[in-house]
Amino acid sequence: MMKLTGNEQIYLNKDEDEMKIHSQPSQSEPSLFLNFKPPSYIPYPQIPFTSSYLLTHILNISAPPTQLFIQMIAEQCLVLEEKYKLQYFSSLRGIKDYEIHIKKPRLSIVDFFEKIAPDSRSVLTLQFLLDYLPCLIPRKYTICSSALTNPQSLSVIYSLHPRGLCTTWLTEIVSTDFSSTLSATINRGTIFSHDDDEESAFFLSTPTILICSGSGVAPMRSFLEHRKHLAQKLNVPFVQLSPCFLFFGCHNFLESFAIRGEFAEMEMCGLITKLVLNEEKSRKARVQELLILFCEEIGDIMFNKNGKIFLCGYPKLNEVDKVLVEIVQK
Repeated sequence: MMKLTGNEQIYLNKDEDEMKIHSQPSQSEPSLFLNFKPPSYIPYPQIPFTSSYLLTHILNISAPPTQLFIQMIAEQCLVLEEKYKLQYFSSLRGIKDYEIHIKKPRLSIVDFFEKIAPDSRSVLTLQFLLDYLPCLIPRKYTICSSALTNPQSLSVIYSLHPRGLCTTWLTEIVSTDFSSTLSATINRGTIFSHDDDEESAFFLSTPTILICSGSGVAPMRSFLEHRKHLAQKLNVPFVQLSPCFLFFGCHNFLESFAIRGEFAEMEMCGLITKLVLNEEKSRKARVQELLILFCEEIGDIMFNKNGKIFLCGYPKLNEVDKVLVEIVQK
Protein backbone atom coordinates (compact mmCIF):
# COMPACT_ATOMS: atom_id res chain seq x y z
CA MET A 1 0.00 0.00 0.00
CA MET A 2 1.29 3.40 -0.94
CA LYS A 3 1.51 5.80 2.00
CA LEU A 4 -0.56 8.85 1.07
CA THR A 5 0.33 12.44 1.86
CA GLY A 6 -2.98 13.85 0.59
CA ASN A 7 -1.14 15.89 -2.07
CA GLU A 8 -0.69 13.21 -4.72
CA GLN A 9 -1.67 14.38 -8.18
CA ILE A 10 -4.38 12.14 -9.59
CA TYR A 11 -5.28 11.75 -13.25
CA LEU A 12 -8.22 9.75 -14.57
CA ASN A 13 -7.54 7.18 -17.29
CA LYS A 14 -10.91 7.55 -19.01
CA ASP A 15 -9.44 7.36 -22.50
CA GLU A 16 -6.29 8.23 -24.38
CA ASP A 17 -7.68 11.42 -25.90
CA GLU A 18 -8.47 12.85 -22.49
CA MET A 19 -5.03 11.97 -21.19
CA LYS A 20 -3.44 13.94 -24.01
CA ILE A 21 -5.11 17.19 -22.97
CA HIS A 22 -4.08 16.82 -19.32
CA SER A 23 -1.22 18.92 -18.11
CA GLN A 24 2.02 17.09 -17.46
CA PRO A 25 2.40 15.70 -13.93
CA SER A 26 4.40 17.76 -11.52
CA GLN A 27 7.67 16.23 -10.36
CA SER A 28 7.23 17.57 -6.82
CA GLU A 29 4.45 15.13 -5.91
CA PRO A 30 3.85 11.51 -6.98
CA SER A 31 1.33 11.05 -9.77
CA LEU A 32 -1.37 8.37 -9.85
CA PHE A 33 -3.35 7.32 -12.92
CA LEU A 34 -6.69 5.80 -11.97
CA ASN A 35 -9.62 4.29 -13.86
CA PHE A 36 -12.75 6.06 -12.73
CA LYS A 37 -15.71 8.00 -14.07
CA PRO A 38 -17.43 10.18 -11.45
CA PRO A 39 -21.25 10.08 -11.39
CA SER A 40 -22.93 12.90 -13.31
CA TYR A 41 -24.20 14.56 -10.12
CA ILE A 42 -20.64 15.07 -8.79
CA PRO A 43 -18.91 18.16 -10.22
CA TYR A 44 -16.13 16.86 -12.44
CA PRO A 45 -12.84 17.46 -10.61
CA GLN A 46 -10.23 19.73 -12.03
CA ILE A 47 -7.42 17.53 -13.35
CA PRO A 48 -5.15 16.78 -11.61
CA PHE A 49 -6.74 16.53 -8.16
CA THR A 50 -5.34 15.25 -4.88
CA SER A 51 -5.99 12.05 -2.96
CA SER A 52 -7.33 14.24 -0.15
CA TYR A 53 -9.94 15.65 -2.56
CA LEU A 54 -10.85 12.15 -3.70
CA LEU A 55 -11.50 10.95 -0.13
CA THR A 56 -13.47 14.03 0.95
CA HIS A 57 -15.38 15.15 -2.15
CA ILE A 58 -15.99 12.01 -4.20
CA LEU A 59 -15.86 8.79 -2.14
CA ASN A 60 -18.04 8.15 0.91
CA ILE A 61 -15.52 6.78 3.41
CA SER A 62 -17.96 7.24 6.29
CA ALA A 63 -20.37 4.60 4.98
CA PRO A 64 -20.17 1.06 6.42
CA PRO A 65 -18.26 -1.31 4.10
CA THR A 66 -20.52 -3.59 2.07
CA GLN A 67 -20.24 -7.37 2.13
CA LEU A 68 -18.75 -7.21 -1.38
CA PHE A 69 -16.06 -4.82 -0.16
CA ILE A 70 -15.24 -7.15 2.74
CA GLN A 71 -15.16 -10.15 0.40
CA MET A 72 -12.64 -8.45 -1.88
CA ILE A 73 -10.48 -7.54 1.12
CA ALA A 74 -10.65 -11.15 2.33
CA GLU A 75 -9.42 -12.43 -1.03
CA GLN A 76 -6.24 -10.39 -0.69
CA CYS A 77 -5.69 -10.77 3.06
CA LEU A 78 -2.50 -12.71 3.95
CA VAL A 79 -3.25 -13.28 7.64
CA LEU A 80 -5.27 -16.51 7.80
CA GLU A 81 -7.18 -15.81 11.04
CA GLU A 82 -8.29 -12.41 9.79
CA LYS A 83 -8.97 -13.81 6.32
CA TYR A 84 -11.40 -16.39 7.75
CA LYS A 85 -13.12 -13.69 9.82
CA LEU A 86 -13.61 -11.47 6.78
CA GLN A 87 -14.88 -14.36 4.70
CA TYR A 88 -17.45 -15.08 7.41
CA PHE A 89 -18.66 -11.46 7.56
CA SER A 90 -19.03 -11.40 3.77
CA SER A 91 -20.91 -14.71 3.58
CA LEU A 92 -24.61 -15.48 3.70
CA ARG A 93 -23.99 -17.41 6.91
CA GLY A 94 -22.47 -14.36 8.57
CA ILE A 95 -24.96 -11.75 7.38
CA LYS A 96 -26.61 -11.45 10.79
CA ASP A 97 -23.27 -10.74 12.50
CA TYR A 98 -22.42 -8.33 9.67
CA GLU A 99 -25.63 -6.43 10.44
CA ILE A 100 -24.95 -6.42 14.20
CA HIS A 101 -21.24 -5.57 14.24
CA ILE A 102 -20.73 -3.49 11.09
CA LYS A 103 -23.86 -2.17 9.39
CA LYS A 104 -26.06 -1.28 12.37
CA PRO A 105 -23.33 0.60 14.32
CA ARG A 106 -22.37 2.21 10.98
CA LEU A 107 -18.66 1.49 11.16
CA SER A 108 -16.81 3.74 8.76
CA ILE A 109 -14.03 2.37 6.57
CA VAL A 110 -11.48 3.72 9.04
CA ASP A 111 -13.30 2.12 12.00
CA PHE A 112 -13.59 -1.15 10.11
CA PHE A 113 -9.86 -1.46 9.52
CA GLU A 114 -9.01 -0.37 13.06
CA LYS A 115 -11.42 -2.69 14.87
CA ILE A 116 -12.01 -5.65 12.58
CA ALA A 117 -9.35 -5.86 9.89
CA PRO A 118 -6.14 -4.17 11.13
CA ASP A 119 -3.88 -6.63 9.25
CA SER A 120 -5.63 -6.02 5.93
CA ARG A 121 -4.82 -2.35 5.54
CA SER A 122 -1.80 -3.22 3.42
CA VAL A 123 -4.05 -4.36 0.55
CA LEU A 124 -5.67 -0.94 0.18
CA THR A 125 -4.93 1.22 -2.82
CA LEU A 126 -6.78 4.24 -4.16
CA GLN A 127 -7.84 2.22 -7.19
CA PHE A 128 -9.29 -0.43 -4.89
CA LEU A 129 -11.28 2.23 -3.01
CA LEU A 130 -12.55 3.67 -6.28
CA ASP A 131 -13.65 0.23 -7.41
CA TYR A 132 -15.51 -0.82 -4.27
CA LEU A 133 -16.49 2.21 -2.21
CA PRO A 134 -19.72 4.14 -2.90
CA CYS A 135 -19.53 7.71 -4.10
CA LEU A 136 -21.06 10.52 -2.12
CA ILE A 137 -24.71 11.08 -3.02
CA PRO A 138 -26.58 14.39 -3.09
CA ARG A 139 -28.40 15.37 0.10
CA LYS A 140 -31.70 17.12 -0.45
CA TYR A 141 -32.99 19.66 2.06
CA THR A 142 -36.14 21.72 1.84
CA ILE A 143 -35.69 25.49 1.90
CA CYS A 144 -37.42 26.97 4.95
CA SER A 145 -37.24 30.65 3.94
CA SER A 146 -38.84 32.90 1.35
CA ALA A 147 -37.07 34.66 -1.51
CA LEU A 148 -39.07 37.75 -0.54
CA THR A 149 -37.05 37.94 2.68
CA ASN A 150 -33.73 38.07 0.87
CA PRO A 151 -33.35 36.96 -2.78
CA GLN A 152 -29.61 36.44 -2.21
CA SER A 153 -29.84 33.97 0.68
CA LEU A 154 -31.79 30.95 1.85
CA SER A 155 -32.23 28.91 5.02
CA VAL A 156 -32.60 25.20 5.66
CA ILE A 157 -33.64 23.14 8.69
CA TYR A 158 -32.15 19.73 9.40
CA SER A 159 -31.86 17.21 12.20
CA LEU A 160 -28.33 16.34 13.30
CA HIS A 161 -27.95 12.58 13.03
CA PRO A 162 -25.16 10.62 14.76
CA ARG A 163 -22.51 9.94 12.11
CA GLY A 164 -24.56 11.95 9.62
CA LEU A 165 -22.03 12.98 7.00
CA CYS A 166 -23.67 16.12 5.61
CA THR A 167 -25.46 17.29 8.76
CA THR A 168 -22.27 16.96 10.81
CA TRP A 169 -20.34 18.95 8.23
CA LEU A 170 -23.04 21.64 8.04
CA THR A 171 -23.05 21.95 11.82
CA GLU A 172 -19.27 22.32 11.92
CA ILE A 173 -19.10 25.07 9.30
CA VAL A 174 -22.01 26.97 10.85
CA SER A 175 -20.34 26.95 14.27
CA THR A 176 -16.72 27.47 13.23
CA ASP A 177 -16.18 28.49 9.61
CA PHE A 178 -18.48 30.53 7.39
CA SER A 179 -15.92 30.69 4.56
CA SER A 180 -16.49 27.11 3.32
CA THR A 181 -17.75 26.64 -0.23
CA LEU A 182 -20.91 24.61 -0.72
CA SER A 183 -21.93 23.12 -4.08
CA ALA A 184 -25.71 23.13 -4.37
CA THR A 185 -28.48 22.90 -6.91
CA ILE A 186 -31.86 24.51 -6.26
CA ASN A 187 -34.89 22.70 -7.66
CA ARG A 188 -38.17 24.47 -8.21
CA GLY A 189 -40.83 23.51 -5.68
CA THR A 190 -44.37 22.34 -6.37
CA ILE A 191 -45.93 25.55 -5.03
CA PHE A 192 -44.85 27.98 -7.71
CA SER A 193 -46.46 30.44 -10.06
CA HIS A 194 -45.25 33.09 -12.48
CA ASP A 195 -48.60 34.89 -12.16
CA ASP A 196 -48.58 37.49 -9.38
CA ASP A 197 -52.37 37.53 -9.01
CA GLU A 198 -52.53 33.74 -8.82
CA GLU A 199 -49.72 33.70 -6.25
CA SER A 200 -51.41 36.34 -4.11
CA ALA A 201 -54.74 34.51 -4.21
CA PHE A 202 -53.10 31.26 -3.20
CA PHE A 203 -51.02 32.52 -0.27
CA LEU A 204 -53.40 35.17 1.04
CA SER A 205 -56.93 34.05 0.15
CA THR A 206 -56.90 30.23 0.11
CA PRO A 207 -57.72 28.56 3.47
CA THR A 208 -54.93 26.14 4.32
CA ILE A 209 -54.21 23.31 6.74
CA LEU A 210 -50.49 22.68 7.28
CA ILE A 211 -49.59 19.30 8.84
CA CYS A 212 -45.99 18.54 9.68
CA SER A 213 -43.75 16.57 11.97
CA GLY A 214 -40.03 16.80 12.72
CA SER A 215 -37.93 18.25 9.91
CA GLY A 216 -41.09 18.28 7.74
CA VAL A 217 -41.65 21.69 9.30
CA ALA A 218 -39.24 23.26 6.75
CA PRO A 219 -41.66 23.84 3.84
CA MET A 220 -44.34 25.03 6.28
CA ARG A 221 -42.03 27.72 7.63
CA SER A 222 -41.18 28.71 4.06
CA PHE A 223 -44.89 28.89 3.19
CA LEU A 224 -45.69 31.06 6.23
CA GLU A 225 -42.71 33.36 5.71
CA HIS A 226 -43.72 33.90 2.08
CA ARG A 227 -47.31 34.54 3.16
CA LYS A 228 -46.07 37.10 5.69
CA HIS A 229 -43.87 39.07 3.29
CA LEU A 230 -46.40 38.91 0.47
CA ALA A 231 -49.07 40.37 2.77
CA GLN A 232 -46.71 43.13 3.87
CA LYS A 233 -45.75 43.85 0.26
CA LEU A 234 -49.43 44.22 -0.73
CA ASN A 235 -50.38 46.03 2.51
CA VAL A 236 -52.88 43.35 3.53
CA PRO A 237 -53.44 43.19 7.32
CA PHE A 238 -52.77 39.73 8.74
CA VAL A 239 -56.24 39.63 10.32
CA GLN A 240 -57.76 39.79 6.83
CA LEU A 241 -55.87 36.75 5.55
CA SER A 242 -57.56 33.41 4.88
CA PRO A 243 -57.68 30.88 7.75
CA CYS A 244 -54.45 28.92 8.26
CA PHE A 245 -54.16 26.01 10.72
CA LEU A 246 -50.73 24.60 11.56
CA PHE A 247 -50.44 21.15 13.18
CA PHE A 248 -46.87 20.53 14.32
CA GLY A 249 -45.72 17.31 15.98
CA CYS A 250 -42.44 17.94 17.84
CA HIS A 251 -40.20 14.90 18.23
CA ASN A 252 -37.78 16.81 20.45
CA PHE A 253 -39.27 19.69 22.39
CA LEU A 254 -35.92 21.28 23.28
CA GLU A 255 -34.54 21.14 19.72
CA SER A 256 -37.72 22.66 18.29
CA PHE A 257 -37.84 25.48 20.86
CA ALA A 258 -36.79 28.26 18.43
CA ILE A 259 -39.15 27.28 15.62
CA ARG A 260 -42.06 26.89 18.06
CA GLY A 261 -41.36 30.42 19.28
CA GLU A 262 -41.54 31.74 15.71
CA PHE A 263 -44.85 30.00 15.13
CA ALA A 264 -46.26 31.34 18.41
CA GLU A 265 -45.45 34.90 17.29
CA MET A 266 -47.11 34.23 13.92
CA GLU A 267 -50.24 33.07 15.72
CA MET A 268 -50.28 36.15 17.96
CA CYS A 269 -50.09 38.54 14.99
CA GLY A 270 -52.76 36.68 13.01
CA LEU A 271 -50.57 35.12 10.32
CA ILE A 272 -51.57 31.68 11.68
CA THR A 273 -55.19 31.25 12.71
CA LYS A 274 -54.50 28.32 15.02
CA LEU A 275 -51.23 26.70 16.08
CA VAL A 276 -51.64 23.15 17.40
CA LEU A 277 -48.64 21.50 19.11
CA ASN A 278 -48.28 18.29 21.04
CA GLU A 279 -47.85 19.72 24.53
CA GLU A 280 -44.78 18.79 26.59
CA LYS A 281 -46.77 16.62 29.00
CA SER A 282 -48.11 14.60 26.05
CA ARG A 283 -45.23 15.10 23.60
CA LYS A 284 -45.40 11.45 22.56
CA ALA A 285 -48.75 12.18 20.88
CA ARG A 286 -48.56 11.71 17.14
CA VAL A 287 -49.52 14.55 14.84
CA GLN A 288 -52.53 12.64 13.45
CA GLU A 289 -53.95 12.48 16.98
CA LEU A 290 -53.88 16.27 17.07
CA LEU A 291 -56.06 16.41 13.95
CA ILE A 292 -58.90 14.54 15.66
CA LEU A 293 -59.20 17.33 18.24
CA PHE A 294 -60.04 19.81 15.46
CA CYS A 295 -62.12 17.65 13.14
CA GLU A 296 -64.93 20.23 12.85
CA GLU A 297 -62.57 23.06 11.88
CA ILE A 298 -60.76 20.85 9.37
CA GLY A 299 -64.05 19.69 7.85
CA ASP A 300 -65.24 23.28 7.52
CA ILE A 301 -62.06 24.35 5.69
CA MET A 302 -62.11 21.29 3.41
CA PHE A 303 -65.78 21.29 2.40
CA ASN A 304 -67.20 24.76 3.01
CA LYS A 305 -64.20 26.95 2.15
CA ASN A 306 -62.52 24.92 -0.58
CA GLY A 307 -59.29 24.82 1.38
CA LYS A 308 -55.96 23.11 0.73
CA ILE A 309 -54.07 20.60 2.89
CA PHE A 310 -50.27 20.33 2.91
CA LEU A 311 -48.43 17.50 4.63
CA CYS A 312 -44.72 16.89 5.16
CA GLY A 313 -42.61 14.65 7.39
CA TYR A 314 -43.49 11.74 9.59
CA PRO A 315 -45.81 9.98 10.39
CA LYS A 316 -46.38 8.17 7.15
CA LEU A 317 -48.89 9.62 4.73
CA ASN A 318 -51.33 6.72 5.00
CA GLU A 319 -51.67 7.19 8.76
CA VAL A 320 -52.73 10.81 8.34
CA ASP A 321 -54.90 9.83 5.38
CA LYS A 322 -56.87 7.49 7.63
CA VAL A 323 -57.54 10.29 10.11
CA LEU A 324 -58.61 12.68 7.34
CA VAL A 325 -60.96 10.00 5.96
CA GLU A 326 -62.48 9.60 9.43
CA ILE A 327 -63.00 13.37 9.60
CA VAL A 328 -64.73 13.31 6.20
CA GLN A 329 -67.01 10.47 7.31
CA LYS A 330 -68.02 12.38 10.44
